[in-house]
Amino acid sequence: PKELSRPFPGFGSVMRTSWTDPNASYVVHRTGPNLHHYQNDFNEIVFFAKGAPLCQDFGNVYTGGHGESWDHNRVSFHLGDYQTEKYGNWYDTKLGELVDFRTLPRTADYSYGVSYGHGSQRDHRHVLFVKSNDSLGANYVVMRDITEDGEVNQHFYWNLWCMSKEPVINGNSVHFPGQFDVDLDVHLLSPANPQFVRDHWNWQDNRPPWGKFTEEQYCVRVHKEGSM
Repeated sequence: PKELSRPFPGFGSVMRTSWTDPNASYVVHRTGPNLHHYQNDFNEIVFFAKGAPLCQDFGNVYTGGHGESWDHNRVSFHLGDYQTEKYGNWYDTKLGELVDFRTLPRTADYSYGVSYGHGSQRDHRHVLFVKSNDSLGANYVVMRDITEDGEVNQHFYWNLWCMSKEPVINGNSVHFPGQFDVDLDVHLLSPANPQFVRDHWNWQDNRPPWGKFTEEQYCVRVHKEGSM
């Protein structure tokens, strides 16, 4: 189809550089309100660059679960063992919605979504996907997250997972050496002096009759208290 990027009601938006180029890049901005078999992934992004997976949802469903919001590329409102009798063990977000979408098909796409927490907190995520004319050139994903407290001093966690080798942190920048010969450089402009915390997932198992399966991802996470 001629249309490269578009919103999908109930799901979010998909922004891509090509349908046919094996080195194509695309960004998925997954933001509800549909839930059903989805996990707690409102306002998440998935990013493939130059035909290789970089930031994506976990593929393994056999152990670990990974339904939690902090195991997705999004701003989560809790971290760790969050559980209430009312909401269960990982539903820290009750809803998400796609607010706006714009596209300049060969140049840039824009997607804006909101996720809502059970504590009345919100994350407004603006995603700009800037495309290169060269499929092996640099593509840029620019994100702006604006958070709102529902109560005083609520917690917010910015999470980014990547299928990479161990990342290198230098000030406000992180270099993810990709597992598939495509790297990712991340530059965080706000807060000005972020305190990155690493996370790591390395799953290995044998699943007859298919054989050995592995999945390894690294994460950097930034925490803040309050929306200001």
